[in-house]
Amino acid sequence: MRLRSTNIILMLLLVGVIISGIILLSKKKHSNLNEKLSIFYHQVELLENLVKSTNESNLIQIADTKVSCKTQNQQISNFFDHISLPCLVIYIPVLKENCLSCVDFAINKAKTHFKDFEINKQIMILSSQYNSQFKSRVYGKEVFHIVSDFDPGLGIPADSLPFPQYLLINNNHQIISSFMPKIQYEDLVDNYLTNLKRRVFVRNSTSN
Repeated sequence: MRLRSTNIILMLLLVGVIISGIILLSKKKHSNLNEKLSIFYHQVELLENLVKSTNESNLIQIADTKVSCKTQNQQISNFFDHISLPCLVIYIPVLKENCLSCVDFAINKAKTHFKDFEINKQIMILSSQYNSQFKSRVYGKEVFHIVSDFDPGLGIPADSLPFPQYLLINNNHQIISSFMPKIQYEDLVDNYLTNLKRRVFVRNSTSN
């Protein structure tokens, strides 16, 4: 399941932004053309990145990575020991320019859509490496981080992004859907999580 409807919506929205921009720029009554051009190009860039992020990590196999958590005295354990599949992983690549407000937005949105967020083992917060700014008591859920002697991360394209991602992992340990929750497109984030909850989590619970 790839949540194709969300990808289609993203593509249509991108096309809509481009068409709207062309119509806007064809009108000669505005005096701040440079400003409007800048906004238009910025919107297109954001949407292009959003569309790209929903596809480039898909179908990558996730290894049973070693993880740790401060609330568990930093004991090292296996990633898959802490989750139930399928699982929504709120993945935080830790880079110097990491957007902390973006992390808060991604986690709070998930908390809004999943009322059992704090105890749901099908939802995990995972950081590519330890960061003291990600506190379990703030998010209401344990924050795990990857333990590695090599490059931190899951070995996926999202590792190089300064923004969190939603990664949906199936029973075969594959990423079958990835999505970058951008605060500029809150409606799309809500749509993604609504579809995810209805098509994956609700269906999975009724089939058990």
